[in-house]
Amino acid sequence: MFVDMIRFEIGKLSISIPVLFCALFLFFRVVWSTFNFLKQEKLAVRLNAKHSL
Repeated sequence: MFVDMIRFEIGKLSISIPVLFCALFLFFRVVWSTFNFLKQEKLAVRLNAKHSL
């Protein structure tokens, strides 16, 4: 009974670890692309400001 519970927990872990990893990966990709987008926006604004002067 107890061994079955442990085996079940290990099974749950082996399923949830890759899912967690994928979720983290996706989260970081979204954050990274957002960060890059904001950086490009700032550069564009700066360039536009220079051109308007």
